[in-house]
Amino acid sequence: MDKSGTIRHWILIGLLVFGVNSCSRPPSELDRKWPDYKVLRRIGDGRYDYMTAPVREGYVLTRKKDTLRGYVKIANFNHGRMKVFSLLPFDKTKESDIINVPLEDIDYIQVQLPEGHDSVRYGIVEGSTCRILGERGDVRIYYDPYWTEDIDGNVWTWNRTLLVSPGSVKIMPFLHNNPSAGYSLLRYINDTYGKHFIRKDFGSQNEMVDYILEREAK
Repeated sequence: MDKSGTIRHWILIGLLVFGVNSCSRPPSELDRKWPDYKVLRRIGDGRYDYMTAPVREGYVLTRKKDTLRGYVKIANFNHGRMKVFSLLPFDKTKESDIINVPLEDIDYIQVQLPEGHDSVRYGIVEGSTCRILGERGDVRIYYDPYWTEDIDGNVWTWNRTLLVSPGSVKIMPFLHNNPSAGYSLLRYINDTYGKHFIRKDFGSQNEMVDYILEREAK
């Protein structure tokens, strides 16, 4: 995928972000020793609980352009709580072999999904792993499965789209398959950039994302 343009296939966010197990895993006893990262799991009627995040194959690209390859965990239930990102190199098997990469050193995390699915790229936003929907230069648009928990232990979750540039994090309209989402994003573009576009000026939400990235990267 070309880092200079929008990363495609983000419309299927809900299907791919956390639900598919990797074909290859480290031993289960080692899996249990990893940081107890959590992922939300829907249990029906709008209710959620959480489970330990699965292990997947992938790599971390650091800001120094070093590549660390191995097993990784992606969590959506540790919002703002992460201090490091953990990786177990493929040729290692011991708990002491796990590498903890400081979040500020990470450019992105690439996660491999089973055959037939595209790989998924994540970045770090405010101490959380968020899926990269598109990027241009040093500007990125992220999907953020934000959550909170009340005093009774009930989990409340909602989804956010974030526009992130150096020193700035802005909340955008959420992007999804519902046709109304395109109109929300269109209003955002017109209000933000002083334009008067209509829906047919863009062929898809992807084109709107491209437009925003182009404007923000200038």
